[in-house]
Amino acid sequence: MGLKRLSVLKDDKAGSILLEVVISLILISLLALTFMSMYVFASRVNARSQRVTDTTYAAQNMLEELYSLSVNQSFDESLNELRSIISSCQVTQESPDLYKVTGEYGKYGVEITLQKIRDNMYNSIVKAYTLSSSLHQETTMQNLFIWNTEADSGEDENENGGDTGGGDTGDEEDEDEGDEDDNGPEQELKIVDIKRIDTYEQGNKVRFNIRIYLSNGAEHDHNNKQEFEFKKNQNKTEYTQGTIQLGSGYIDYEIKIIVKNGSIDLELVHQTSR
Repeated sequence: MGLKRLSVLKDDKAGSILLEVVISLILISLLALTFMSMYVFASRVNARSQRVTDTTYAAQNMLEELYSLSVNQSFDESLNELRSIISSCQVTQESPDLYKVTGEYGKYGVEITLQKIRDNMYNSIVKAYTLSSSLHQETTMQNLFIWNTEADSGEDENENGGDTGGGDTGDEEDEDEGDEDDNGPEQELKIVDIKRIDTYEQGNKVRFNIRIYLSNGAEHDHNNKQEFEFKKNQNKTEYTQGTIQLGSGYIDYEIKIIVKNGSIDLELVHQTSR
């Protein structure tokens, strides 16, 4: 009787151990599945963040290329130069004041929209995107650029110089001198200061406009009160351009916005009267 009871107790103990092992395996499996799903989700987020970073970098580099072209070449020359910078480049003029440039820039596709605002100022919008249809990601950035006109004006001067005879040169010079005297006061006007206005802070973000002060005491709001927004904790440098009309003349200028260690500084890079 005692042996039989001891055998039953052993069987019950073995059964409870087996049940504990099965429950432990189920719990471990559930935990493993949870961690695996979290790992897969984190991997997808990291991959998407990397794509965002890469397309942003490509768009920023393309904007810097456009800025360099606007400073050193005319607009038409810049369009030709883009054909050598961008692979499979296609330039389309959709209207007299609207151009679109598409192609591949490195490992990414780019679409550039150049919309003429006035004179040689263009609103430049760059969209960079991944070429993979299954992992599509795109980033859009924009800025205003004023294209160089010195190359074109130099060609015009050479053409006019070749067609003009010696006897007429003196009269034209006298007329030019008279024009210079008439436009003297306008040419002397210049930008003397730039300041942030309408500054609004909310959390980590700062929004503001830029006001420009001229030597004659006049004030001008940059690009009709174009609003800028930055994060206080970011370190970033951005360029913005504009034009001030003064009677029959203009002042083209460029401003550098420096965001560093929570402070925002403005610097006048250059100004040109024409």
